[in-house]
Amino acid sequence: MLGVRKAKRARTNGWETHTSAYEQKSNFLKEESERIDQCYKELNEQKETLAQEHGDPNVSDEDQIEINVGGRIITTTRGTLTQQKGTMLEALFCGRWEKELLHDEAGRIFLDMNP
Repeated sequence: MLGVRKAKRARTNGWETHTSAYEQKSNFLKEESERIDQCYKELNEQKETLAQEHGDPNVSDEDQIEINVGGRIITTTRGTLTQQKGTMLEALFCGRWEKELLHDEAGRIFLDMNP
């Protein structure tokens, strides 16, 4: 009978140890998740601030854009230029840097490159 009690006590102690470790890790992950969420929120706020300073927040995928590429005039929609996320074209024409792009004498966006 004594062996059964020891085994039960050992099992209970083991369970409490695992439960405590689980709770500590769970709390740590919750705190980290909250920290990451806060950093993400701050990053989005910075992104919006930069977009307001350097870009046009009222752009649309349906906007027609005329681009002067090395003297050749190209007309397309903003959506066509930004459909591949993470590309240079998407970064240039998403609207965040609209005020920073070079323009030619006719007001078209100017890219100094070979079409």
